[in-house]
Amino acid sequence: MPSNTLTSEFARFVNRLSYSDLSENQIYKIKTFFLDWLGSAYAGQNEPPVRSLLEVVRGLGGTPESTIIPDNLKSMSLLAALANGASSHVVEMDDLHRGSVFHPAASIMPAVFAMAEKERASGADLIVGILVGYEVGIRIAMAVGQSHY
Repeated sequence: MPSNTLTSEFARFVNRLSYSDLSENQIYKIKTFFLDWLGSAYAGQNEPPVRSLLEVVRGLGGTPESTIIPDNLKSMSLLAALANGASSHVVEMDDLHRGSVFHPAASIMPAVFAMAEKERASGADLIVGILVGYEVGIRIAMAVGQSHY
């Protein structure tokens, strides 16, 4: 099996990324994207689908690993990511990558935030995780094209 496939090259690229590789401008933008995502999550917290989902999540219980933003409730990381993703996308105020018609923050931020909290990652690791998510997500969305929307 060839080791220089596009996928393996891309995997090496994202695996080598570190906080020290980032410029101040990149770090600032990632922090801005994160704050925008938090605002979207709070904006959607009282929408009926989110309230219904939160009732289900509460009923499922589980190990309190990660925060569900709208209620400051702790749940399993998977459920926290699901609830935060729903809350941040339901009012469609989240970011949009126009070239692919992809809303990266709605899927990337909840997953990275949940795992960073569960693993007690540093803020620098959170920022790198967000960057990797955007790099991978947008490139895949660009490859799939706008027809997926």
